[in-house]
Amino acid sequence: MPIDENGKGYSEGTGYKEKIFEEFLVWQFPRLKRVKEQYDYQSHIYLDMTCGSGIVPKSNGKYGSPLIALDCIRRFGMNFNEVRFIDKNPGNIANLTKILGPNKYGICADNNDAIVSILEKYNHNHRLQYLKGIIYFDYNGIPDFDLISEIAELCPTLDILIYLPATAIKRRNGAFPEYEKTLVEYVSKINKENWIVKLNDCPDNMVKKWQWSFLFGSNYQGIKDYKSKGWYLINTEQGKIIIDKLNNKKGSCND
Repeated sequence: MPIDENGKGYSEGTGYKEKIFEEFLVWQFPRLKRVKEQYDYQSHIYLDMTCGSGIVPKSNGKYGSPLIALDCIRRFGMNFNEVRFIDKNPGNIANLTKILGPNKYGICADNNDAIVSILEKYNHNHRLQYLKGIIYFDYNGIPDFDLISEIAELCPTLDILIYLPATAIKRRNGAFPEYEKTLVEYVSKINKENWIVKLNDCPDNMVKKWQWSFLFGSNYQGIKDYKSKGWYLINTEQGKIIIDKLNNKKGSCND
């Protein structure tokens, strides 16, 4: 995957990814809005932990995840207590600031430093335990599952969206014996009862080869999948087929 001047990966599949990401927000924001109205006394946040510059590289100005999120927040009238876009590359935050103007959204920091700074504001009177909203991780490669697991333990009611290349996990396990966990084993350690999987259905061969996919984890009771758009709970028949392909060494999304 090519990397732009600010360290963000992109490919033909990036535009598809952002389309799926918007589809996800349009699907989930109405539910979160209802939850916010019911539990308005609790804090609700939206965090993009690897936001990039706001524009998809080499795309003639197509929106990246921060601008898509802000558009959906305004469209659905979301009343988050806090919205943050985090990236460790100063160039990405500088470009995002040029687009949005001076604002309180962007944070230039490492994920670990940023999340500590943000969550410590809610770390009293058991507020972390009931912190709601979405935290989104879109690394260039394998996610930091240890960090994600730690956040899930601290914030059990905060939903998690991850975009990842399943093939990279399998290849790392084959090359380095110290990495033995499969994708399913990593996910099973994250404190979320419900997992929903969605393949990036871009026809690009590299996207298929690396099995780029979304995983959405939530402890929300009664959460449903979105079969018409290809989002499947991993304990359903179709969800099991997809997650098995992502998890197993011989699994291929070209099958």
